[in-house]
Amino acid sequence: MTQTDASSARPFSVVKVIRRDHADPVSPYRWEPKRSFFAVARHNRTARGH
Repeated sequence: MTQTDASSARPFSVVKVIRRDHADPVSPYRWEPKRSFFAVARHNRTARGH
């Protein structure tokens, strides 16, 4: 099995989901981009030009 097989792929996230107040179960969520978000965006911008 190679690393490109879907069965060996590790899940990852490109954003952090953050609750405004962790003690309040009805508190709204917000998201913040991680560094990987910008790396994927950069990759997609360069791939679009080819």
